[in-house]
Order: sequence, then C-alpha cells, then structure tokens
Amino acid sequence: LAEYYLAVGRNTDAEAVLEPVERLLKRMTRPDRGRVELLLASSRAGGLALRGENRDAARLLSAALRRPSIASQVRKIPRLYAEAQTQLGQLYRRLGDDASAAAAFAQVSRFDSTSTIASIEAGRVYENAGNFEAALDRYRRATELDDSRRPSIYLSIARVQLAQQRARPAQRRDLRPARATIKLAAERGATIDQTTAMMAESYVVDEDLDGAIRTIDSQLDLTPSSLPLRFSRAMILQLQGDLEAAIKETQLYRQHGATEAEELLLKIRLYQRSGLTERVEETIKRVSNHLPAEDLVAARMQFVIGLLRTGNI
Repeated sequence: LAEYYLAVGRNTDAEAVLEPVERLLKRMTRPDRGRVELLLASSRAGGLALRGENRDAARLLSAALRRPSIASQVRKIPRLYAEAQTQLGQLYRRLGDDASAAAAFAQVSRFDSTSTIASIEAGRVYENAGNFEAALDRYRRATELDDSRRPSIYLSIARVQLAQQRARPAQRRDLRPARATIKLAAERGATIDQTTAMMAESYVVDEDLDGAIRTIDSQLDLTPSSLPLRFSRAMILQLQGDLEAAIKETQLYRQHGATEAEELLLKIRLYQRSGLTERVEETIKRVSNHLPAEDLVAARMQFVIGLLRTGNI
C-alpha cells in the first residue's frame, strides 16, 4: 500500500502507513529490526521507481543496504537481502550503470544461489557490456534454475551466440549452435515471430541475406500481418542495397497495423543506415503538423542517437 501511495505521489499517505512500523523498530531485536528496516527501504525504493525516479530509488536502497543494522544481519535474512540486491541491480541496469548492477547481482548469487531472476539480470548486464562468455554462463545457469523453462532465456542465449559469431571473421563463423538454440526456444514456447526473426538474423550474420529474406517470407506467407517480421524484412532489404523496396515494406508495415509513429521510426532507421540524413529531416517535417508531440520527440531522439553512433554530431 505504501509503495502504491509513493508511486502516485501521495507521500503523506505513504508515511502514515509506514510510520507505525517505524515506531516499533526500537523495540525489535536485531534480526527483526534489520528485516523490517530493509522491507521499509525496499517499499520506499519501489514507490520511487514506479514514479520513474530510479536514481533516487537506487540511492535510497543502496544506503539502506550499507546501514549497520541491516549489513550486520544479512546472514540471518539471506533471502530478503538477495531480493533487495536484485531490486538494486535492476535499478542500476535501468540507469545504465552496468558495473554497479553487476556488483549487486554478484551479491545476490552469494546469498541466494537459486535466484533465476538474478542470473537473467546478470546475464543482461554482461551482454550489454560485451562480455559474452560471462553472459552465456549466467543465462545457462538460469535455465538450470528455472523450472518453467521459459523460452525467453533460450532466446537470450541465442542472441548472445549470434553476437559472438558476428564478432568473428566470416570464415570462422559457425551459426549451428545459435540455430539449435533458436529451435530449442521454439520447442519451449517462443512465438513464431520471435524465432523466425532470430533465425533470419542468423543468416544476416552469416552474410546470406537471400537466406534471411527466404526465412521471413516463408513465415509471412502464413502470417502476413506479423509486424516484427515486416520490420525485419525492411531492415534486411536495406542491407541488400534495395532501399526502395525497404521503404515499400514500411507501407505494408503500416497497412498491417503499425502506427504512423512506428512507421516513421522505421523509415528513420532505414534512411540513416543508408546515409541519407536529408531524407530523415524531410520525412519528419512531412508529419510534423499532425503527429503528436511525444511521437515527434521520439523520432528526433532516434535521429540524434543515429547521428551520434555514426560520429556525425
């Protein structure tokens, strides 16, 4: 309840809920006091995070975890401490602080070696940092811990395997492990859109763009309204050097249910990857009179990010 109140900005109501608990702290023994203090800090951080104030949430929770009344009791409250460190790691990951996130998830592993979420989150941190071997180790650990065998973990493994092969010289690439993992993800329940797009990506990594298009087209024959596959098809057509066909694909993307804003973002990507900055500006200008302000901001942000990546800003 306090977390909800904090999330909607009702701080006074939140404190009214938490204050009676805080008054009891002085009467509690050390393990109970540390447990309750950590629960209070976690609730407050959760409320701040729901409000989008991730930095303040991370600062609050980090300070609580270092508090002597909590730090001295971690052996007696290992599961709760691990859950709080998981929460902290997720906050750091949202903030883009991979080093701090990795440190938090390492603490989780020390105190709860059975945490599937911590293994997945740590895998994401290592993947983002380009440490593919460590990422695979964490994701594979998650498959051992996860009784439900969720397909998303296998898709993550395949994504990292593709990234590993992409980094190798063409003559040394071996896409068989990634493709086998994609098939395993399908067996575990991944959607046909996810597995088809990722299988097509394996052909892109293998520099077989015709194979990538064939893979997507074979599924589009069955599910022509698949937006993820329409998106992937446009991107691959651009890689083939056929920008005209790629732009036509964005029209099909829109016809099958994408919003005008989503179509705009896809066109921006295609033009930027083709080095046509002036076409991006023209495209944004054409829709500026009727597209909502937040969609225009998103489009311009993607444009700027693209310029930064290519060193043109």
